[in-house]
Amino acid sequence: MPKTIGTVISSFEGPSTFKFDFVIKEDAGKIPVHKGQFIQLKTEEGILVGRVDEVVKTNRYFMQAESVREYEKSGKPLMDMFPVDRWEYLVAKTAPLGVYNNGILKRVTYPPSPGCNVQVIDNDILFNFLGLDPKGLNLGKIVFHDLDAKLNLTNLFHKHLAILAISGAGKSHLVSVFLEELLERSEDMGKPAIIVIDPHGEYAGFTEDEKYSKRTKIFSKESISISASSLSPYGVMEFLPEISPVQRRELIKIIQNLRKKESTTTLTI
Repeated sequence: MPKTIGTVISSFEGPSTFKFDFVIKEDAGKIPVHKGQFIQLKTEEGILVGRVDEVVKTNRYFMQAESVREYEKSGKPLMDMFPVDRWEYLVAKTAPLGVYNNGILKRVTYPPSPGCNVQVIDNDILFNFLGLDPKGLNLGKIVFHDLDAKLNLTNLFHKHLAILAISGAGKSHLVSVFLEELLERSEDMGKPAIIVIDPHGEYAGFTEDEKYSKRTKIFSKESISISASSLSPYGVMEFLPEISPVQRRELIKIIQNLRKKESTTTLTI
């Protein structure tokens, strides 16, 4: 039975199908709920899966600014006059993500009821809800959950993948983990070839690692060339992204004229 960590409460904004709040159950000496943690609760539609977007701490004795100011002026802190610690509590602001019902994932179309028990999410439910794969690329642990983040290889690289974050957030490190996982996969699990365009040399260290050096080869700039004569005008412009629309128009004309002259010279000879 999953551990109960809170109770859904009623507010002016919910519970709704977009968000709901729950008061966090006290757990002596422990932090029961964190921002970014996944939770579950039973609803009429099935098991609702949610993510805690924010944790708010509140206390009714400190809700009126003028009262706090007056008591502080008198030199008698509220904490010495009232049972302040009894009225401090935590509220988790939560976003419903979907409903898990007998292995089927659905959108949330009905809100949870006030008074519902909120529980720590079952790892099997979270694994299936996130679409993880036992044979997928292991990128680490899902924070606040003892669960490996194993992403399905086909779903991950089927079309396009972008890794976006601010500088220093760990984009290059994540790509390194991708490369390590791909290089360590066995052939029967699916092992694609890898080509890395690395202008800053961030991944050159793979040639120095005992585990990957034999499977890594670096091609220097001297060993790479581009067949410019077979590029279309638009292909040439891919290497000149900063040129203006007028320059693009003129460049197309110039390349087309050069192609015509080359063709005429070839026929004459």
